[in-house]
Amino acid sequence: MRGDLDKYPEVSFIGGMMFSDFLDEMIKHYESKYAEITGKEISLAPASPERLRLYSAAVMIYQGFQYLDRSGKNGLLKYSTGDFFG
Repeated sequence: MRGDLDKYPEVSFIGGMMFSDFLDEMIKHYESKYAEITGKEISLAPASPERLRLYSAAVMIYQGFQYLDRSGKNGLLKYSTGDFFG
């Protein structure tokens, strides 16, 4: 039976987004908004306080996305596991 389910396409409720892509987008948006507000271009260094704050926020937000993805997949037979009675 499991082999039959493997024939169905993969599903992602977060568009297949990886953490590194999410973090890169957050940094890009931050730099863009900073330039818009201040009129100054910036590039966040890897160890800058702003980048580290964005990283810690991205971890928590991305974890929430993972919970949403898992919750959506629980309604699909291919991804369901164990007993779940909503």
